[in-house]
Amino acid sequence: MHSITDKMPESGKRVIFGWINSNGKRRTSIGFYAAPKSINADDYEEPEAYEYDEEKDCYWLQSGWYEDGADSEYFYPVYNVTNWEDIPVWP
Repeated sequence: MHSITDKMPESGKRVIFGWINSNGKRRTSIGFYAAPKSINADDYEEPEAYEYDEEKDCYWLQSGWYEDGADSEYFYPVYNVTNWEDIPVWP
């Protein structure tokens, strides 16, 4: 596992990550990290997760960690991420 203080995953790449919820419980999820101004928001339908770039006149997905929903169609912001690792490839 990689600590987020040592290394971050490629922006938008699906990974497994560990985080601490609001009750102080450790959780594990599958999702992705969005680096600042790296994922164009045109492909998503959640306006609260956008940030407008006036200079480029476009919308970016807000930077941060996102957990995939059950069908990977939706994603949800996650905070207090501590570490991550690549999803294993099945033989």
